[in-house]
Amino acid sequence: MNFKITPFDKKNVFIEVNNGLNLKMTFCNFGASVYSIYYDNEPLNLIIKDKEQFLKSNQFYGKTLGPVAGRMLCDGQINGEEYHLTETNEGTNFSLHGGFMNSLSFKTWKYSVKDNKNEIRVIFSYKEKDGFNGFPGSSSIKVIYSLSKTKNSFKINFVGSAKTPAFLNLSNHIYWNFANSKDLNDYYLKMNANTYGYLRDDLLIVGVDDVPPFLDFQRSKKIKGSADFIKKNLPIGTIDNTFLFDGKKGNACLKNKEYTLKLVTDLPAMNIYLDSSMTPVIFLNRNDFVERRGIALEPQLFTFDTDSMKLLPGQKYNHKIIYTIKKNK
Repeated sequence: MNFKITPFDKKNVFIEVNNGLNLKMTFCNFGASVYSIYYDNEPLNLIIKDKEQFLKSNQFYGKTLGPVAGRMLCDGQINGEEYHLTETNEGTNFSLHGGFMNSLSFKTWKYSVKDNKNEIRVIFSYKEKDGFNGFPGSSSIKVIYSLSKTKNSFKINFVGSAKTPAFLNLSNHIYWNFANSKDLNDYYLKMNANTYGYLRDDLLIVGVDDVPPFLDFQRSKKIKGSADFIKKNLPIGTIDNTFLFDGKKGNACLKNKEYTLKLVTDLPAMNIYLDSSMTPVIFLNRNDFVERRGIALEPQLFTFDTDSMKLLPGQKYNHKIIYTIKKNK
């Protein structure tokens, strides 16, 4: 058997899956989340030592983001009906990641595991009730992780349907850090995006513009230069921007001397967050992190385009992200 289920408390479990090659992953049904990713014995993501802290941390480590990833204005209409979302912080008039600490990231999902010839699938499901954090509509959601047995690759499928008009925009918040890197300054990033969401001071997207030079990753570029410029010149302090892919598929590549991660998605946008929060949690990776200890690549629908997130009865929400990992020689 290529998987092991370990109870954590009365509601939640950790599911360890091994592809028989080099990849081993551990999932959790709390937040339909990724706890750890290993290539042989080397970690590829930030792994919180205390699993209770992993569940409760407000930094969304490895969590599914939903029902709407990103920042969405609280007031609006869907099919002529008004809605008002619960504010994340008083006075901001937006909801972060579907309700911050009351979002789907911090709920217990149902789970099942299917071990097939070519892959192992870990399936999480959740039924969202109408009015959840102010979000309209009643929807059924599945997050399916498929770990390949033939190559060092895994896929996330986001699937959903709605009984009444709803918004749905799911993503994942894995923090990548290869082989215990102290920071990500020497990592290279590349992606096919030449426009991005223009931000107001509280990070809400208010328009679309060409990516400025310091955020242009159309050619592979070191993260350090972009991050240094932002820290010195912008109040945001770190990379926390949503980019629009310029093709039918989104492609991104993150690499350092040890590993290369390739990401392909049919989602039209991707938020990138370079973690400089220094949230006081203890990791299995190391205990001497400085700023830029991990990076979250979050493919998603574009929250500024509210209509793109609308899910009507009879429609299917179906999107995917494929990750392929290679150890560099």
